[in-house]
Amino acid sequence: GSAPHGGSAPPRSRASAKSTRSARSICEKPKEVLEVETEAERLQLLAVAAKQLAELQAQRESRPPSAAGSLERQQTRLRTASLHPLPPPADFILGSYVLDFGNVTFGKSSRRTVRIRNMGWSPVSFEADKKVLAAVGIKMEPDKVVKLPGLPSAETTDFLISFQAPSAKKGEPPRLGLLQHDLKLDLKPGPPVLLLVRANVVLPEVSLAHESLEWGEVQVGHAKTITLVVENPTAVAAEWRASFADQAKDALA
Repeated sequence: GSAPHGGSAPPRSRASAKSTRSARSICEKPKEVLEVETEAERLQLLAVAAKQLAELQAQRESRPPSAAGSLERQQTRLRTASLHPLPPPADFILGSYVLDFGNVTFGKSSRRTVRIRNMGWSPVSFEADKKVLAAVGIKMEPDKVVKLPGLPSAETTDFLISFQAPSAKKGEPPRLGLLQHDLKLDLKPGPPVLLLVRANVVLPEVSLAHESLEWGEVQVGHAKTITLVVENPTAVAAEWRASFADQAKDALA
């Protein structure tokens, strides 16, 4: 199989494909974790293949023997057919991983680097649908791999995946909150791998402890200071500045 790197991934569970903020740094999995994941996926694929072979054998055994052929010949044909590769079920996913961008400011972009390692024995190829990814604000560079070598060298390749938080269309409210997309990598040859790309789009805002400031009476030649608390209740940084209308400038001059 081909496995994204960067977080712990129990069998058939979702695991972070990358957790660091830098767009170029890679969080490598320990060798022991890779070996466990690879063995778990191998056993899972073996179980699916054994089930398919059992179903195929049951179908063949349910057929009445032909007049010209003996049971021994039918068993020979079954063993011969079993040597040919069987396509996995349409809904079968070899492994699932998560690429979490975390909190992304509305209208901004974020990038992560994902490393793919081929842990199988055959070279694999796959290609992402750029139009589908662009529709959900995702860009993947490069968008395809051609014959990535597998074991015994188990070569790797890096992808730069960027997420652009969608801007609001005219007359529509902004799309905020958790956005996610299933990026399915159809390995050739082999079963697909699923990468769940998700991000929490947040619109920065600030709140004021007071909506108005009242100094009261201030003696001529003296100054009076009032503390105004500005709070950012969101999970992303908010930039702000204070400005005064012309009338306010004249009153404070």
